[in-house]
Amino acid sequence: MSDESVFLLREIRDKLATPPKQFNAGSAIAIAFATAFGFVLALAINDFLSQLFAKIPTGGGLLGAGIYMIVAIILVTIFLFVIYIYLEPWLSCKLGKKAKKYC
Repeated sequence: MSDESVFLLREIRDKLATPPKQFNAGSAIAIAFATAFGFVLALAINDFLSQLFAKIPTGGGLLGAGIYMIVAIILVTIFLFVIYIYLEPWLSCKLGKKAKKYC
């Protein structure tokens, strides 16, 4: 066997010997919320850009879409902060199997 084959077999053996990563429901729920808020942000940016390219000659509705996009960015940033700083540790504590210090 070549050295590369031996290296790959040892790497596979080492990966199989380590215990699998534990699933954390709190983190999964926090990721789902963050993805949902990210989707709202993507919709706001999409609305702004579609109105930008469609309404540049007439100028109607562009300022409102820009303001909506800025407000959406601010709100999504605040919600992501709340989710990852407060909600995720609380959910991990309540739904996780390990007892944590901040529970």
